Amino acid sequence: MAVERLMAFSPFAFAAMILTMLVVAACSDQHSPPPAASDFPPGILAELQREARGDQAEVLADGKLTFPEYEKSVLATVDCLNGIGSTGVSATLSSSGTRYHLRFSVPADDNEAMIRADECLANHLNAVESAWQFLHRPTETQLTTARQALIACLEGAGIDVPDEPAPAYFVSLAQIPEYQKCTTDIQSQFDVPGFGG
Repeated sequence: MAVERLMAFSPFAFAAMILTMLVVAACSDQHSPPPAASDFPPGILAELQREARGDQAEVLADGKLTFPEYEKSVLATVDCLNGIGSTGVSATLSSSGTRYHLRFSVPADDNEAMIRADECLANHLNAVESAWQFLHRPTETQLTTARQALIACLEGAGIDVPDEPAPAYFVSLAQIPEYQKCTTDIQSQFDVPGFGG
């Protein structure tokens, strides 16, 4: 049996990362000009640079992140995963053309293979992926639309959803197959990685 991994952040880890980054940004110099589309507030950049390993440090050194740099990190990760013998390795560009969805498998009983795969991610992608997700985080309108679509999907699957469900409600559904299918579909359809409600 193999363990298949989809490189996407859980909604909770992604939310915690964004919250931390926004707090750091709010505490940074508020008199500086707003960042350009590919620039980071100083506190966030420093955090990402601390997290960066391998070739990611060079990518983030100038405080900007372009799509070619992001893509290069994704492809370096694919090469690394293929090089260590992972199977089913693929990097698929999202329908919006702004994000890659990385999939790969390692044998479930091979701890060394899992460690090597985690090293590929740590050395080539994790910090860059965090940066890319921060720069391309969904708007509140996108999240509201995705949440409405998720509720419709869940109700279509026979799950009763309360009016204006709290985040804890969606957490309680995490192990239900219908919820997992709906969230996967919504993440893809609305290009909101890690979205869970």
